[in-house]
Amino acid sequence: MCNKLKIALVFIGFCSLFLLSGQTDGKKLIEQKLSWAEVSGAWGYEVVIRSGEKEIIREQINQSEYTFSLAPGEYEFAIVVLNKFKKAVSMTSWQPLIIKEALQPVVRRFTPEEVYQNQGEELTIKAEVYQAREETSFFLLDSSGGAIEGRITELNAESVTLVFPLKDMAPGVYTLKAEDSSGLSDISEINTLRVLEVFEPEIRSVSEKRLVQEEVYEELIIKGSGFNQGFSAFIRMGDQIIMPYEAERLSEDQVRLAVIIGFAPPGRYDLEIVNPSGLRTVKQNAFIIEEAPLTQIIREVPREDSFSILGGYDFAVNVQADFGEYGEKPFGIGMKIRQDLANRVFWRIPGLRPLGIELDTDWTTMHYRNADYDYDQFYLGMHFYYTIPLLRDWYILPSAGMGMANLLVKREGETLQGELAAALTVSAGALKEFKNGALLEFGLDYRLSFYTGSTLGNLHPWVMGGYRL
Repeated sequence: MCNKLKIALVFIGFCSLFLLSGQTDGKKLIEQKLSWAEVSGAWGYEVVIRSGEKEIIREQINQSEYTFSLAPGEYEFAIVVLNKFKKAVSMTSWQPLIIKEALQPVVRRFTPEEVYQNQGEELTIKAEVYQAREETSFFLLDSSGGAIEGRITELNAESVTLVFPLKDMAPGVYTLKAEDSSGLSDISEINTLRVLEVFEPEIRSVSEKRLVQEEVYEELIIKGSGFNQGFSAFIRMGDQIIMPYEAERLSEDQVRLAVIIGFAPPGRYDLEIVNPSGLRTVKQNAFIIEEAPLTQIIREVPREDSFSILGGYDFAVNVQADFGEYGEKPFGIGMKIRQDLANRVFWRIPGLRPLGIELDTDWTTMHYRNADYDYDQFYLGMHFYYTIPLLRDWYILPSAGMGMANLLVKREGETLQGELAAALTVSAGALKEFKNGALLEFGLDYRLSFYTGSTLGNLHPWVMGGYRL
């Protein structure tokens, strides 16, 4: 009878809800149960539990199961069979008893969220996990239920670093699972891991091969295959690199680049496209950058802000007179109101695209040296101007037109005589246009005025500022 005693440990997992309030040496007590097959004829049993050589529990019971509470740790136990006189008749050998606290792991956010298949043999994941320990197992679960087990390389209070075999992972979406040794587990719900298939890019053609210095190209279409979202592009010639300020993936077969050529040296440039996976392709001599000409062809569409106004300093220098000598008095004001002829009629003819009309007015004064007279001249005229673009937002504006000049003869501030005359004007100005629409211009007018009995030819240097509306 004594040799037939069979002992079976029944494992029951408890989380923190099952912790008893009692403590031993400051440790939480965990409730456990031992059970075994009954021995026929036995009165009862004596349960003995020890830790090392120290006996912790010795209790006689008349049932074939025993419930107790101990702190987590490693113990040994034995069951003694008692006869009806409560005397020991047999005893089992000492059996190991390991008590562990069951913890509910909680998986929060983890990184990375995207990875490419070829980014190494292993994948390192950093995760926010609460109540993880060295015995906790971690898995990446795919959509079909398959699991890939990882290993812990670093464990902190609320974070863990894991390593998974990337080479075993097929493209798809994965969730992170943490499983305690007690069987309690949790799966990430905040984010997932996407394993992306690797594409090898290839460039077949570019929409514009010849590029010009100081130009902006917003629609460079690159055709090929294998372009991934998040690609990078470089235009290079030796150490000279042009970085697109926009790079957009239109499809797997097309991307769009927007670049500013600036003062990149003329020459043949290669185009390189790099996918986020690290795979790259290079098209040799994809672009030819040409030196910018002195003047440029005006844009293919009329500009919307075609009205401008300037005002500033202007004075007259006499270079031609039928009688007498005139000395300049460096004082005067001027104003120019301009309207680009940016309508469909003029824009259909390339040679008329930069044409505009100008209302010009100024007031200047000169001194008549043969007598103590001052000559004030007021001019109002209409001119046609032509815009020639230069580099760095500078323009040359030659113009010509005619108007009316009113000459007032004054002595000591009193007007003695006035006369109105027709006048012809030719002009040239250098205009700087700023990005905010502000204008700065300086130039020189030559005006020939036809008065009764006299013709005056004057030079008018001027400098003005204004704004394009």
